[in-house]
Parts: sequence; C-alpha cells; structure tokens
Amino acid sequence: HGFSISTFPDELDFACRVLYVIATEAQVDPDMLESVRAKIRNVLTATLVNPGFKYSAAVSEALWPGRKLNSGKIDPNSLDSVTPEWIRSLYSTLFGHAGGTYLLVSGPVDEAEVRTVMQRYVGTLPGGVPRSLPELAFPIAAEAAEVRHATNPDDRSHGTLYFLEESPGFDEYANFVRSAYASLLTAHLVKEIREKRALVYSILAQASSPSYPRPHGMVTVSFVADPGKVEEIEAAVMSVMAKLPGSIKDRELKPVRKN
Repeated sequence: HGFSISTFPDELDFACRVLYVIATEAQVDPDMLESVRAKIRNVLTATLVNPGFKYSAAVSEALWPGRKLNSGKIDPNSLDSVTPEWIRSLYSTLFGHAGGTYLLVSGPVDEAEVRTVMQRYVGTLPGGVPRSLPELAFPIAAEAAEVRHATNPDDRSHGTLYFLEESPGFDEYANFVRSAYASLLTAHLVKEIREKRALVYSILAQASSPSYPRPHGMVTVSFVADPGKVEEIEAAVMSVMAKLPGSIKDRELKPVRKN
C-alpha cells in the first residue's frame, strides 16, 4: 500500500501532515465508497474473463500452487468487506509504524532536503519508529551483470521477450502484432502532433485485447499545449491513424522484425 505525492520541496512538509490527517481522521463518504467499489468490481469481473489474464493466472498457479497472492485468487466479492471501518483500521495500522509507509515524491526534488523533511514528519507520527534497513547484497546478480558486460558489451538490454506461438493458451501472436502497431502509431503521432505542430506535450498509443475493459486501441494525450486546440488535436490523431497503414516505411519495421 503506498501513496504518491506530487509536490515541490517547500510544500512537502505540509503535504505529509495533510496526508496523515486525511488517512487517519477523515470520514469515508458511503456513496463515494460504493461508487469506487462498483467501478473496481466491474474491472475485476471483466479481467477474470480476459484470455490473457486466464493464461497468466494458470502459469502463476503452476509455479506457486496454492499461493494466496496468485492472480487466479482474485474474487470481486471480496470487495464487500471493504467498509469505512476496515479502511480506518488499515490506516491506523499503516501509520502505527513508519516503516510501513512509502511516500513516492516526484518533481524537482533535492534528496538532502527531502530527507530532512521526511525525518521530521516521521517524528510526528504516534509511535512511529523508523526501520533500520539491513545490509543488502546480491552476489549472484552482480556476477550475472559482470558476465553480460563481458560477453555482450554492445547490446546488453532486452526489454521484452515475445514467444510467437500459434496458441500458447491465448493469442500471443495477435497480441504482439497489436503492440507493434501501437508502437509505430506512437512514433507517427509524436512526430506529427508533438514535434511538427507542437499541439501536445505528450502522446501515446496503446493496444490491448478487446476482451479487456479498455478499447482495442487507445490514444492517450497527457498534456495539451493549448486547451483551445483540442478539436484540432483530435482531428490530427484521426488523420494520422487513417494514413498510418500506407505511410509505414520498411526501415521502421526492421527493429520490430529483429525483436
């Protein structure tokens, strides 16, 4: 369980104290809780029938039979036990020991400044005792890294491995084709809409199985340079998508085929 705080260093102390008050003293609105619970229930119910998820769950069950954390153990009905009292108990336990809380801080943050603020914040928690982390060593990982550097110095990283089989439990081949298409679409969207026309700060295309509770293809615009140009952005996105099949160059497909 974690929290994400996006703030600036001079606001961090205030943000941490507000977070503590919200998590331990704020009341849970029943209607809002039920709304969130219903949305999560819908997502879980749809996820359980996703063929890719079923395959992943079967693999995890084969690797760790009976493990409580296996994805196949997900039950949407367990949301019924998430009550305001359960949430308050959770946060009381969470803040009862400072070692159980993670604060992920983003922004132009100086580590030394954040450390001072966090130590002061931890000192205000009731009974909070910072954990002393043990010395961690990973000799096998260090040895493996050394081998990779020595044997493959020019091309050491592979982000994803795709096993292109006709039917390994679900259609992994089609999944790869969709992912490759989304990657190429992202490159064209970035070039046309972000670099050439400066309409957005960030744009990304994703592809997923139609069975999953997301559209088959989804384009995400994270930041719009000028809100008044939303219609122009939408028109540009549709134009790029319409032209993409005839505008892909063979050189763009080479990295995909190589992977």
